[in-house]
Amino acid sequence: MDEQSCATCYPILLVHGTGFRDWKRLSYWGRIPEVLRREGAEVYFGGQDGWATR
Repeated sequence: MDEQSCATCYPILLVHGTGFRDWKRLSYWGRIPEVLRREGAEVYFGGQDGWATR
């Protein structure tokens, strides 16, 4: 793939659904963020708790 094939005008914000929380060892998104970044995208995470407890 082209190194910039996922480059966008705006960053990508990944927000998971209800009932999940990202941890360092377990990611809801798997390898998706890594691949997007490698292909030129700027990726951020919502960082919210899936049950709105914090």
